[in-house]
Amino acid sequence: MKDPKTNETAIPELSASSSTPSHNAQGTQTGQAKFEQGYALIVGISSYKYISGLSEVTLKDALKLHDVIRDANLCAYPNKNVKLLLSEQATVHGIRDGLRWLAQVASTGATALIYFSGHGLKVSSTGSEKFYLLTYES
Repeated sequence: MKDPKTNETAIPELSASSSTPSHNAQGTQTGQAKFEQGYALIVGISSYKYISGLSEVTLKDALKLHDVIRDANLCAYPNKNVKLLLSEQATVHGIRDGLRWLAQVASTGATALIYFSGHGLKVSSTGSEKFYLLTYES
């Protein structure tokens, strides 16, 4: 949502249940607030059960986002609010479980992030195209 005065995107406020940062006499922040209503499912697949020789970049991207989103000076998602599925964990069953977890924990008004870093497949047939994300056992 954009602020009509500045035309900048508004940043959601931290929930009242989150810890509020405090400052010392020099004005330096001494505590970090947590983004308690932020939840994330991060999937990174670089190796597949039946496919080899793929780049590790997809896995590195997921790991980097995992670090950034939990960093107290950046996104500040609590560790308990972030689920990371890497390669062998990112099966159809694992991803569905992760999506169910996200649906259960992210209440109305929460921010829910789903990030997939892996490979996909395009299937073309007469008059249509379908796109699929590949799970580990694909």
